[in-house]
Amino acid sequence: MSDATITAGRLVRVGGRHHHGRRNGQDHAVAFTDGPLVVLAVADGVSRPCSDTSTSHTEVGAFLVAEVAARAALAALTRGATAPGAVKRAVAEALVLLVGPLWRALEPEACRGLFATLLLAVGTDRWARAWAAGDGAWGVMVAPGNPPSVADCGPEDLLVTAEGSSRRGARQHQRLTDCVARAAAAAVSPVLHVLGLLEPVIAVERPPLALWLATDGLADEPATAERLRWPVRDGAELERTLRRPDDSDDIGIAFAAREVAHG
Repeated sequence: MSDATITAGRLVRVGGRHHHGRRNGQDHAVAFTDGPLVVLAVADGVSRPCSDTSTSHTEVGAFLVAEVAARAALAALTRGATAPGAVKRAVAEALVLLVGPLWRALEPEACRGLFATLLLAVGTDRWARAWAAGDGAWGVMVAPGNPPSVADCGPEDLLVTAEGSSRRGARQHQRLTDCVARAAAAAVSPVLHVLGLLEPVIAVERPPLALWLATDGLADEPATAERLRWPVRDGAELERTLRRPDDSDDIGIAFAAREVAHG
């Protein structure tokens, strides 16, 4: 038997690019834990999502899709969902139920407030999954066999099973089908639309030692990206790696690490 303690946190900072343009920060991050369960989400509101160049308020969409998705995933797990597909479907259904009607009610201006990317990660004592709709970065770490304590691991003990990034989606502002909120408002089979948009980027059949997600602002922070390659248990420690160049983008990071005490 072993008891797992999970620490999780989030880090969200406004980039210089937004400060100089007197725009709100448009990234959001969520980190939830419940016993052996961890749910992470990050979202990035698109600065110019509509056909014109008017200022957007897509920090609203980033907040909504990240919070709804993360809470729906955690609720599904605590209700007893054990399969990744069941958790993903619960997330899609929640987005359709709660975010889809807002898009329909606000058309044709919905894109100005709701256009956002979404990355969602779930870890249990059996598996880890992450799904992406839009750009960002992600990573998971597991150890071969029964995971030892993170504190006892050296780099040679850890197997980085998935780490990657994508810069599609939010860079293609006219591809509105890359927007989770719009997919949730689809006229036909909206749940299937959202399920199709959430592309799998992590699939691990072991409990994760560490799990993290980041918005595309991570590209401006190479030291932070390097730090995320090792389990992060302290948000203050992570924040010390930030350098925030003058033209930096907003950044949102959600992270979790698992300690295992054997007994």
